[in-house]
Amino acid sequence: MISPKDPVPFSLANSGTYRTSGNFGPTQYSISATGNGPAVSHQVNGGEYSGSASCSETGAVSTTSDDKIIQASALDLDASSQGSIEALPVAGMQFTVSGTLTIDSPGNGKIDNSVVVGWSDGGVVSNQSFGPSTSGTVTFTLSKTLSPPAWFEVTFGVDAKCPPPLLDEGVDDGIGGSYDVTIALSQ
Repeated sequence: MISPKDPVPFSLANSGTYRTSGNFGPTQYSISATGNGPAVSHQVNGGEYSGSASCSETGAVSTTSDDKIIQASALDLDASSQGSIEALPVAGMQFTVSGTLTIDSPGNGKIDNSVVVGWSDGGVVSNQSFGPSTSGTVTFTLSKTLSPPAWFEVTFGVDAKCPPPLLDEGVDDGIGGSYDVTIALSQ
């Protein structure tokens, strides 16, 4: 797990075999996260920020004597990469936020991959969010010219979760996602 306070760029990768006590079979797992850009909120002059997160696990379930399925694994995999930036532009400054968000191989896991842009234009606060709802890539662009009092903030990230499921066919779970966000300022 990568903490938002870790220095950037960051990279985490881990994989192996897990076996808990009792009559559970072994579970193969892997988890990874990468990020490039601000990991904590601060003022910026723009730039490009990217990251990814993924997890997977495979294994066999175990059953009780009365053939009820019990939890296949004690693993609860969660990989995330995220960041947030903010700026206080001068009057008449334009900001553009663009990029891509991708979801790969949605299995039984869950993924949250989004970019949220909030801004104040003349004191009126607005926001817009972008994110894929299924597999594939979403391309987005948002441009605004702001009048004082003005600010804008961009929050982006991907969170991949592979929880231990209760499946009668065994554990076979994997999911991943990525973001690539460019923020440009002009006047």
